[in-house]
Amino acid sequence: MSIVDKMKGAMDSVTGGAAEVTLEHTGTFAAGQVIKVKIVAMSTGNDVDIKAVYIDLRGRGKGVIGQLAGSVKASASHEFKIADGFTLHAHDATAIEGEITVPDIQVDLDWEIRGRLETVGNDPDSGFKDIR
Repeated sequence: MSIVDKMKGAMDSVTGGAAEVTLEHTGTFAAGQVIKVKIVAMSTGNDVDIKAVYIDLRGRGKGVIGQLAGSVKASASHEFKIADGFTLHAHDATAIEGEITVPDIQVDLDWEIRGRLETVGNDPDSGFKDIR
């Protein structure tokens, strides 16, 4: 491994850029309902040691002030582990499928979902997307 590869690996752990993550989901978003999820993770260069794979739900207030200021504060959050750890090899991709059951949720919040890979440093994720 060259010094450039080592530096890229260090930067990826700081920025979360070690893998690209996408999330697909189907189902009705309501308390007690099952949501089927599929996370696709692709290494951006080096092997990535993944500790676990998660689905995160975040409920946020409906005010726009925080959104206009560029900061979103979660009023509620839930984390679901859908897979144990594994190594994602350099330039490989893998799909992880699972299900989550929507917990009791505050209906007065706007809810978002994301897929996340737990790694050393900043976790690569799909980014939060609205879910209804």
